Amino acid sequence: MTAHSVIHDRILQVYQNRILLGEDGLEYKLRPGAVSYVRGEFLSKTILQAGAVRTLETGLGSGLSTLFILEASVQNGAQHHSHVIMDPGQESFFHGVGTRLLKNTEVWEMVEFHGEASQTVMPRLITDGRTFDAIFIDGDHRFDGAFCDAYFAHRLLKPGGVLIIDDVWMDAVYLVCHFVEASYRYEIIGELQEGYSSAGPDAEIDDSFTYGRAKNRPSIRAYRKPLQDVADDYSFNLPFSPVREQIPEDVVRRRVSELSREALVALSVGDKKTARVLLMRALRFQPTRVKTHLRLARTFLPSGLARALGGKTHRSERRD
Repeated sequence: MTAHSVIHDRILQVYQNRILLGEDGLEYKLRPGAVSYVRGEFLSKTILQAGAVRTLETGLGSGLSTLFILEASVQNGAQHHSHVIMDPGQESFFHGVGTRLLKNTEVWEMVEFHGEASQTVMPRLITDGRTFDAIFIDGDHRFDGAFCDAYFAHRLLKPGGVLIIDDVWMDAVYLVCHFVEASYRYEIIGELQEGYSSAGPDAEIDDSFTYGRAKNRPSIRAYRKPLQDVADDYSFNLPFSPVREQIPEDVVRRRVSELSREALVALSVGDKKTARVLLMRALRFQPTRVKTHLRLARTFLPSGLARALGGKTHRSERRD
């Protein structure tokens, strides 16, 4: 039996049983946020078609995405320590289910694992002159974390290399994708509009895992890095601005409501400067919202007059 066949059989076994063994010897259910089988297949096929041998991944999690990557890279001729992984939460949050899965599949010798944040490991790899054929970003899904991963990945990826970004349906990750397309001129070479969650049919999950389908965003997307790096030309004015119309309306309403509540709290303690900044941020999302303009006007009035005209505090304005 070939190495990639052994890996594939283990992948099928995990999805069938939906149970993972941790480094502590206990069993854990497969999380809904783990890579789904169809996303994993997309990842593996992309790595295989790219002929990638040297690969990197931010976020190990359950370890399934790593097996999909290795399934392909082994066929491309990958050897020991060809795949670099970073995951600071593998032991504390995931109970070591990812590392245990790799060891049980007997592919641990192919992995260079770092139990640190990618933002500290990737700069060291750059300093060491490391380069990679393909990079998979699936670590910190907040904007700052995902952006840092993309920034460093761009510098570690060889010209013409492949960058794969998971969970593109998330607002922060979607914005990072917009950045690499606009500023680094990455070309989309494939994406998937299904497989947003790995949850089984009887699993209880919240709406966040079906959000991508509702907003018609991909679950995963693959890019090719240009052969000529425009980011190295410091005379070039790299364009980037978030596209307002691409932000979902429910996200806008939620953000405006949060900013308004924070501003009302600041007003209630007389901190008009902070309230003003928060309300001006809210107006960037909804410039024509009359209520926000009226609240902003209160920040320029004497406190007594502002209270007389406003009449309400943040406690009585819970229903925004």
